Amino acid sequence: MRVILLAFFSFAIVTAFSQQNINMPSGTNTATHTTCTANFYDTGGSSGNHGVNQLSAITFIPASPGLSVRIEFSIFSVGVGATLLVFDGMDNNAPQIATYNEMISPLGQPIVASSLNTSGALHIVFVSGSQNGAGWAATVSCRAPCQSYNVQVDPVVTTKPIVEGLYMNVCKDSCITFGAEAVFLQNNINYEQTQENTMFVWRFGYSIVDTQRVVTKCFTQVRGWDYTLYAIDTMGCFPNTMYKGRIRVADNPINGIPPLPDACSGNYMDVYVGSDPLATIQTATVGSTETGTLSEAHTVFLPDGNNTCYNSDILFDIFNPGQMLTDLNHLKGVRLNMEHSYLGDISIRLQCPSGQSVILKAHNAGNPMPMGPISNPCSVGGGGIDLGCAPNPPIGNPTYNTPGIGWEYEFRPGYTTCFGSGGPTVGYHHVDQIGQTWTGPALRPSVPNMHTNVPTSPEYYGIYESIGNLLNCPLNGNWRITICDHIPYDNGYIFSWSLSLDPSIVPGGWQYNVDIDTVIWGGIHVIPTSKTSAQILLGEAGDNVYDVKIIDEYGCEYDTSFHVLVIQSPEPNINGGLDTAKLCEGQIIILNAEYEDPDAVYWWNTGATTDEIMALVEGWYLIEITATAEGSDLICTGKDSIYVSINDHPLPDFYTDPVEGCAPMEIQFTNETITNTHQFNMYEWRIYNFGGQEVYRSYQVNPKFFIENPDTYHVQLIVKTPNGCTDSIVKWNYLKIYPQPIAEFSHTPEISLMSETGGEVIFTNYCDSVRFAADPNTHWYWNFGDGTVDSLNWNPTHTYSTWGDYDVVFYITTVYGCSSSIAHRVVIEQDLEFPNVITPNGDGLNDVFAVKNLNPAFDPEDPDRYRENVLQIFDRWGRKVYEALNYNTYMKDDELLIGTQCFDAIDLQDGQYYFSFYYKGKMKVVEYSGSLLIVREK
Repeated sequence: MRVILLAFFSFAIVTAFSQQNINMPSGTNTATHTTCTANFYDTGGSSGNHGVNQLSAITFIPASPGLSVRIEFSIFSVGVGATLLVFDGMDNNAPQIATYNEMISPLGQPIVASSLNTSGALHIVFVSGSQNGAGWAATVSCRAPCQSYNVQVDPVVTTKPIVEGLYMNVCKDSCITFGAEAVFLQNNINYEQTQENTMFVWRFGYSIVDTQRVVTKCFTQVRGWDYTLYAIDTMGCFPNTMYKGRIRVADNPINGIPPLPDACSGNYMDVYVGSDPLATIQTATVGSTETGTLSEAHTVFLPDGNNTCYNSDILFDIFNPGQMLTDLNHLKGVRLNMEHSYLGDISIRLQCPSGQSVILKAHNAGNPMPMGPISNPCSVGGGGIDLGCAPNPPIGNPTYNTPGIGWEYEFRPGYTTCFGSGGPTVGYHHVDQIGQTWTGPALRPSVPNMHTNVPTSPEYYGIYESIGNLLNCPLNGNWRITICDHIPYDNGYIFSWSLSLDPSIVPGGWQYNVDIDTVIWGGIHVIPTSKTSAQILLGEAGDNVYDVKIIDEYGCEYDTSFHVLVIQSPEPNINGGLDTAKLCEGQIIILNAEYEDPDAVYWWNTGATTDEIMALVEGWYLIEITATAEGSDLICTGKDSIYVSINDHPLPDFYTDPVEGCAPMEIQFTNETITNTHQFNMYEWRIYNFGGQEVYRSYQVNPKFFIENPDTYHVQLIVKTPNGCTDSIVKWNYLKIYPQPIAEFSHTPEISLMSETGGEVIFTNYCDSVRFAADPNTHWYWNFGDGTVDSLNWNPTHTYSTWGDYDVVFYITTVYGCSSSIAHRVVIEQDLEFPNVITPNGDGLNDVFAVKNLNPAFDPEDPDRYRENVLQIFDRWGRKVYEALNYNTYMKDDELLIGTQCFDAIDLQDGQYYFSFYYKGKMKVVEYSGSLLIVREK
């Protein structure tokens, strides 16, 4: 490893053009210059001071496309309240990249348009107050812009994976090889970037630097390490972001192995790995805490002033070099402990080391002037509301400079509570040094305290200006709170303030513990019971050694072992090791312990003390043999048991209802077997046809069969209990399934015209004629829908006497009650006939316009809209006098049927009329026009 001190230089490709002098526009003017070689001065030019009350802007555009404007200041001195803002683009809608004022100077910091800025331009806004200054001098040039690139850890070269997006885990005294790689996003646009001409910079902790692309670091200390990776390409350009990671080092957690007592074979011993004194393998906690804190500012007095500003500074130097606020979510809040007697007097601004700033609280709208969008417009003003316990004695009072009691207030991004007029308030009771009482009200604190009149909940306040102003602020350097007092007569103190940042970006300030992930137990009859515990069934007598491998969550392995001295226990073995003996009622069995030791003590749970007994009843039989280990006080016991069961036979039975019916038939059987083990039995159902052939089988308790074929069936149920007892039952000729007729037919024609067919329709029967047509016990008939029934003809021909829609039904039933029916519609239409004269004189004859043979049965749901009709009637001048959709007054077989649509000419004069009629019949479409004479004379 090479540990070196780095010095970085900026390189620029500069294009030469003719030199010119350019002054900042004065007043509220703006200007745009396209140049790559210029001297840039303030509004007073190269020799005068800058103007006061300025609000002007200028844009520098590179003279050659593809280059970026570069500005470098040689002089910079502006008056109090003056600010120079730099935007990375053509106007102030572009990202703000720098802010300079009387405290923050651009000297030694060249400003270059970024690689993301395709215009290459820089836009500058100058704002000044009532004081002027010497101003500035700068040179404007052009250079090839930096090419965007990122750096990352090379996962192919690096020997440890990154977990949780941040960490590498390593065992103590192990090494990690780190590989770096750059990802070039704009390579060869302006220059060539390669891995070889890019210098990578590794930093482990705060002082170790290495510039090799591949580095190896060994970790001999159990602690956490912060590391960073950034780079400098051949043009001196930095990557978009710095890569940051952490390394956690693990160590052997084994702290001790206490000796274990002797134990009897056949017994169980629980063992585990843990930190308590009773653990088999005792461990200690492995981990580390890395400290890292952000400092706080100290007390600053805020005396009465008139547009007077007071600063409180914090210098941060704990962050990684070049570390910036690249994610606004990392700024959690700004905390202030302060008191002030008149909130409406003040404004509060936060400024980062680059000069970028955000207004936390405004004096009034536009004061101070915001540099970005307004986020919480009600954090403004505040009138006579106090901050904290804030006494306000007049000048000359002995307590004028005596501090009140500061309360904690916190501004948080995204919050909307008003830090100003309309903010939540609470009263307080504060007595100063001379006994004067002050009562508020004051804004409620973010941290509740004992000084409020009533208990309060925490209040967090919204920030007046968008915190987007602080994006890409450097974290190291001077951070400043500026409080301006805009109105006389009130004072206060800021006792302390600090930033609240996401801990993930603060170096240090983190901790870790390495947990045990897995314990692997080695040895005979060791059964893990959890990831850190096991149970051992102690086997052969002697010194038993068990190996243990502890694997922590980082994958580090640590080996150890422990010993157990095992004493042999008695080993009874009833009837050669049987666990159960199944008997029938009335049988007996002799149980023998099959262990001989004249010094052993025998005990059966029946009370017997011999090595052999007779079992007469069902139940558990347990023997316990006790013996004292030779040369030891350890008493070992051996046990064995057997269960003797006495079992009965099952009594199979079943039923179903009905047992006969028409095919196909679904039959549900109910199992009525009598047994004590019903839910554990095995059931087998078999169904045989009349000839004895098995056709169905099931193993369900209560099966359901779907029988399709007509026949007589026998049913068998076989029952087997868990104890092996089997019985069965057969019910002969139990089921009778009869044939089921299926009614179906067709007719020809389906739709016909009376004038063409004379109403004749031929019916074809598809029901099983072989089985049912000639069977005298089967009854069937046809209903033709016109009042005619036929029970003689299987395939009849029927002639209808008039047109209409006829629902024809064929019905059939057998002697066993198996029946079926089907209906189809026969449609017969007739040519339409229209009247040419009506006599609406009320005599009941020819009073209305009736269409002969019109079938008005229109179905509005019919997608084909059959039988839809339209009637229109016009006078002799062509004026429409009547129109009806789906006219339904008609004549059938000389019978007049008056519908809801009826033309009776009630409001029309006698005379000649004309009509048109459209009708979409099922056989044909009719479009008819004719004349109509209306005559009322009798």
